[in-house]
Amino acid sequence: MDQNKKNNFEMFLELKEAVDQVRNRLHAQTGMGIDELRIANYARQVSGVTINELAHMFTLPATRVKRLVAHLEQQNWLINKRNGFQLTEIGTAELETLSKQIAKAF
Repeated sequence: MDQNKKNNFEMFLELKEAVDQVRNRLHAQTGMGIDELRIANYARQVSGVTINELAHMFTLPATRVKRLVAHLEQQNWLINKRNGFQLTEIGTAELETLSKQIAKAF
């Protein structure tokens, strides 16, 4: 393996470890996976669902959801700043479908 590939691979492993740590911390705090949280947060932003409605959806206290959403957004910002991509990047079609479903639910 040439040096450039080795450096890229090491950077990938560091990134994977950082993402895994965030995922594990969020799961320990909420019992939910990071995918559930990031989709819920995106849907909240797109569909106008409030923090209280989101809390009701996940049967969590609103203050806890606010704290989790803030934490997720902070981690997303840090990872984006360091690596140039967002933790919350998922397919646009999936997000549009999900946000419409959540908007209908409220």
